[in-house]
Amino acid sequence: MKKQDLGDRGAHYRHEYRGIKLDPYRIAKIYKLSGPQEHLVKKGLRGIRKGQTYEELFADLRSIIDRWEEMIAEDYAESAEVGFKGWRHATLEDSGDE
Repeated sequence: MKKQDLGDRGAHYRHEYRGIKLDPYRIAKIYKLSGPQEHLVKKGLRGIRKGQTYEELFADLRSIIDRWEEMIAEDYAESAEVGFKGWRHATLEDSGDE
């Protein structure tokens, strides 16, 4: 069986700016992102370079945001009895995504 050439599958991770390697994981580390934030940045930076259409990319990004909102609401549903003002007022520190 002939091995198919898939090219450089990690090319979207290898960008440099002024001699510093910039990939989604480095950017997430610098900005102290994790979880859904990190995933949004990674997908957003990659864009449509892996064959997605813009419509598919935007649907993926919306899906990540929708789930993130659900997670925050789930995490803070139990906090209502202590005067929590609603998940929209939550900070990243509150949600554990620091």
